[in-house]
Amino acid sequence: HGATPVPAIEIRGTHFVTGCKVKVNESLREPSKTTNTAVTVGLTAADIAEAGTLKIVVVNPNHESSGEATGDVT
Repeated sequence: HGATPVPAIEIRGTHFVTGCKVKVNESLREPSKTTNTAVTVGLTAADIAEAGTLKIVVVNPNHESSGEATGDVT
């Protein structure tokens, strides 16, 4: 029996830098991949356990943050 893979999302934008963090519903996460134009972060079982809306914000090390993006869990 293999482990269930962790779901992940990719946030696309500009000016992301190494060392940024991602807030998913106010929970700060370490991204698994960061480029200047995309950040990939894993979701938890709790994030997708119930239908609703995920609120996502990328925070760079200088504390500048992206605008809030949302994603639907269905």
